[in-house]
Amino acid sequence: DGGTRDIPMLMHVPAIDVTQAYWWTCFAKVEASENGQGDIWEDQPLEVVHDNDQMIINVDLSTEHGIDRAASLELASSGLADIISFSLLHYGADALFSPGHSGRMFIMVRHPIDRAVASFYQLKETQPDLAGSMTLEEYSFSEYAEDEWLTRQLSGRTTGEVTEKHAQLAMEVLRRKAMVGLYEEMRESLDRMAIYFGWGAPDGDLEELGRCRDLAAAQERILEREEAQTHGTGTKLRDGDLAYFALMNLNKWDLKVYAFARHLYMLQADFPAPVVVDAEATTEEASITYEARNCLENGNFEGEPAISNWYTLRSGWEVAEGSNPHHRALKVHNRAHQMYGGLWQNFHFPNDCLLVGHWFEIKATVSPILMDSGKPFACDPTLMFIGAESCPTISLRLGDNLDLVAYTRGPLQVNDAWHEIYGLIRITPEMVLNRISIVVSGSPPPVDIIIENVSMTRAPLDSPEGLPDCENLVMNGGAEYGDHRGWFIRGDGGKGRGSIQIISPGPNHSQYAFRHGGGRDARYRGMLQTIDPSCLTEGTTWKIYATFRYFTFDAKHQMQFKACRKINPRAQNSCPVFAVDFRRKDGTGLITTGPLKNEVPGDFVKGGWSDIEHNFTVTAEMALLPDVWLYVTSVAPGVNYDLDNVRLVPA
Repeated sequence: DGGTRDIPMLMHVPAIDVTQAYWWTCFAKVEASENGQGDIWEDQPLEVVHDNDQMIINVDLSTEHGIDRAASLELASSGLADIISFSLLHYGADALFSPGHSGRMFIMVRHPIDRAVASFYQLKETQPDLAGSMTLEEYSFSEYAEDEWLTRQLSGRTTGEVTEKHAQLAMEVLRRKAMVGLYEEMRESLDRMAIYFGWGAPDGDLEELGRCRDLAAAQERILEREEAQTHGTGTKLRDGDLAYFALMNLNKWDLKVYAFARHLYMLQADFPAPVVVDAEATTEEASITYEARNCLENGNFEGEPAISNWYTLRSGWEVAEGSNPHHRALKVHNRAHQMYGGLWQNFHFPNDCLLVGHWFEIKATVSPILMDSGKPFACDPTLMFIGAESCPTISLRLGDNLDLVAYTRGPLQVNDAWHEIYGLIRITPEMVLNRISIVVSGSPPPVDIIIENVSMTRAPLDSPEGLPDCENLVMNGGAEYGDHRGWFIRGDGGKGRGSIQIISPGPNHSQYAFRHGGGRDARYRGMLQTIDPSCLTEGTTWKIYATFRYFTFDAKHQMQFKACRKINPRAQNSCPVFAVDFRRKDGTGLITTGPLKNEVPGDFVKGGWSDIEHNFTVTAEMALLPDVWLYVTSVAPGVNYDLDNVRLVPA
């Protein structure tokens, strides 16, 4: 009747035809799909037509032109199609669907090498003049061989080089948007598709529906064998064959996306239908609750022995007293390496606790003490890199990489023996699909570390400033936690960096604000935060907002407000501005916006709070670099500033 909100939508993958046969034969569904007959219907109104005993809509969704025609005829809102199927995911979804008539996506995936081989057989069948005499090995080295088809269609990267960034985006689309079926698990996948789309047995006869499903799957397998026998050797291509090696190189990111799809298939086994929360639901209706499960075992060391589930590398350990006599802790001592000398735990594999795309908090309570004297070690929590003054940290090991994911929260008080480590990390597919470990370490080797209450749990949705998302990429932009978690000072350790302090109140009656105080010795020595790059895609434009004050301290430590120039961020006495760096994890390949111009009109407010507003657009080169820094710059040496309300939002 045209009022349907969620329309069944299949993303059609080459060399997988069983899904169409299933809904034609078993449910008599009317489809709008890729049929190659667009020229016949070019000037006709939208209607249901008969085609080889099937009911179809007179549109051809195999081309952009065909999709445009279907959109102009309001296919989605017409109510004529029971299911809409196409391969051009981004183009089709953008053109055909709307908030009032959205698509509910199902995709059946197949091993990329098997899919490429089947596509070769279909090429020989449909274009014998082109490929009739071609061997599979010749095909695998030709311009006709499939090249990251799945990653390209899911990420929208239809031309040009495919990189890890596009594979990550493809996996994110699957995670957020799709119910996944596996060609290798055909019968169960067809059942999931029917449940997901809300299709019951047409006559209530479940046994007959099961027989129809089995027949559709059997016919697909027969067709697969016939193609292999007609156009191939009749034997399966295997790892080690030259053609296999060539196709694997052409589809290395598809192989990663396929592996992730298999993982999603397992996770979705108990959730065959999506849970949709109305965007206009009340807070109470839309609230989500869950138990904060610790993904680490024996994080409070109450097991027997205390080190159960943990181990040490290049160090020793002993039971120690915690931050109060009722807490048990472990002391890691005689550490022979700053990063590897620490307390380790391997995550269970496969992992059923970490959820791809979700934010997790990593926490621990630590006390760093000098090995020789037993006195507290004075460390610098504003250091982002490991050095002689580094506080204890937590790192995640994935393959050969050891990445810092949680840092000691500052500012630290002089007499505090115990510090809190905090990190916020978004789980990536690689973390779930591979074996990973976590380690508490980070301080220089002459420092012993007493550790208690280590945890990794899903971040609560009601954190004071919310979790980073594509609506605001900055964490703790207003210091409302009462600490500077997430913020560092750019540059290596030593004097001349200053310190990050928390002041109260902030501007406009806010509770807290940041102060970058102390003796700064360079213009680039500014507060810095690393930004999750997932939302910073090619062509997107972003705004940076913040408020600041600009001053020095005299000999009596009295604040003296200074004047600065807003117009030119490179002037000698310029006001604070931000810059954004895009770089590889190893620090190479740097692309930077440079100091950005403050777009706020009017003069700087001496003695009061002034606003910052910047604009920048992500280039193709920037979008391919995985490490993003947002930092304050252009502040003259010896000058301090206060900062609050930092946001990085879509323009």
